Amino acid sequence: MDILNNSKIEHTEMPLELGELPQPKIIEVEDLEDLLQMAVSRSNGDLELYHLERNNEHLYFVWIVIHDFYNLNGLPLVIFVRKSEKPTRFIKFRPDLGTIHFVDKIEEASAAYIKIIKIKNLPFCLDLSLKV
Repeated sequence: MDILNNSKIEHTEMPLELGELPQPKIIEVEDLEDLLQMAVSRSNGDLELYHLERNNEHLYFVWIVIHDFYNLNGLPLVIFVRKSEKPTRFIKFRPDLGTIHFVDKIEEASAAYIKIIKIKNLPFCLDLSLKV
């Protein structure tokens, strides 16, 4: 209900069948810091970054769903960056200092540590859309 105009708001329905998954929107960012800023800003505690090696490139990405899109099912986003660095267990990120390091253990409390989850294959819903 539009309170100001006292009229009912009509919502346009997206053309998705019941149970159909919307294709994720793909966003490639320029550098790892941009990806980490997005991951940290959307986090509610635990942070993880996915890694996939493909065609001698290292892809680091996050999977985010923005709720209340597509008939309230959500808008899936895949945000990724291509890097030459191989993954370790964590990325140590200090946004206050602008530093990023690949590390194997948690060392200091003042840094954000993002877990790197290494995957071999993408799920079917991502594999169709992440053309690299």
